[in-house]
Amino acid sequence: DYKGHVVYKCGPWTQGPSVLEALRILETDDLNRMGHNSSGTIHTLVESMKLALADRDVYYADPLFADVPLSELLSSRYGSLRRSLIDPERASLLERPGDPKLGKALLTNQETREGLSGPNRDTTTCVVADKWGNMVAATPSGWQGVEAGKTGVWLGTRLQSFNLWEGHPNCIEPGKRPRITLTPTLVTKNGKPSLAISVAGGDSQDQATLQLLVNHIDFGLSPVMSLAAARFGTNHHMGSFRQTPAELGSLIISPDIGENTLKELAAKGHLIRHSRAIGSPVVLVIDPASGLIEAAGDPRTGRHAGAY
Repeated sequence: DYKGHVVYKCGPWTQGPSVLEALRILETDDLNRMGHNSSGTIHTLVESMKLALADRDVYYADPLFADVPLSELLSSRYGSLRRSLIDPERASLLERPGDPKLGKALLTNQETREGLSGPNRDTTTCVVADKWGNMVAATPSGWQGVEAGKTGVWLGTRLQSFNLWEGHPNCIEPGKRPRITLTPTLVTKNGKPSLAISVAGGDSQDQATLQLLVNHIDFGLSPVMSLAAARFGTNHHMGSFRQTPAELGSLIISPDIGENTLKELAAKGHLIRHSRAIGSPVVLVIDPASGLIEAAGDPRTGRHAGAY
């Protein structure tokens, strides 16, 4: 529940709950007062993402095989503990998972590990609504796989999202689902569907989603304006494909954010790299009063919207 909206995500066999934890961390912040895409807002969002993704990397896995402390991770109390770690003047240069089971802001004696690394380019997006107000969000993927001969059966690529670290919740096992990045989003208001989001882009998916949620809920932006806004993200986390090591302190951000804002962020210690394409999102909004449906895709990343 975030500021009068209910946000739905897939479970911890995806990275979906990380955006819910980030919203918990942010729920007491007056982002509107800070200003849309101001250095203060960007800093606060990025630092909340770092904390949520650190917990993702330690705890998330197929819940049929692992005891994922989801209720603790998503509690307001834990969100408040994690929020206390954000320094408004300095970017974190450390991976800082928490300890939700013991109710502590930081996990002690956490071992940092990394895998083989490697690229990922195989996801697309889909959000749909009909005249009755039904809504669907999906994030199909797997296009890097191969067909098994001429069977028509497509062999997927997500085993690379497992690791081989004995004792880790996401270690490979027979019959187990890898913890994937695919993470569509549905939002309701007053019990009715109001917003659908789908983003392609691996680990950037929920980072872009968080910004789109804030754009809509905190700043009231339309889908077109929300997607036109400059985005940002971080690789301050373990990569979900072949366990790429964290790029500590990284801030990947569109140069369109403005020179003064970029200088202010650099002064806080963020290690800035420019990119105009951070995630590939589509957004759909239903006005509960009129039933009007608005949809948009980011043309910078090959996304589109249509109606019939």
